[in-house]
Amino acid sequence: MFIPDQIKSEKYISLETYRKNNQAVRTPVWFVIKNDLIVIVTRDQTGKIKRLRSNQKVKIAACSIKGKTSMSMIPGTAQILTEDKLQRQ
Repeated sequence: MFIPDQIKSEKYISLETYRKNNQAVRTPVWFVIKNDLIVIVTRDQTGKIKRLRSNQKVKIAACSIKGKTSMSMIPGTAQILTEDKLQRQ
């Protein structure tokens, strides 16, 4: 996956996930880049994980800690990884 420099230089991204009725929900999240993947660590009972279990389509954009985006949203696909799977990446 191509990760724009504008995202690489930031600490937070706005992660847009979708409810079952396709309503978008944006959440500012801290991330790291590992092996050309954007990795977000969160507990398995958070709203974003519940939404991703139903729909793995996402959009991301660089943002402030309060969620104000500084670029256009980029579409992508999320994958939920356990800690074991992440270690093997």
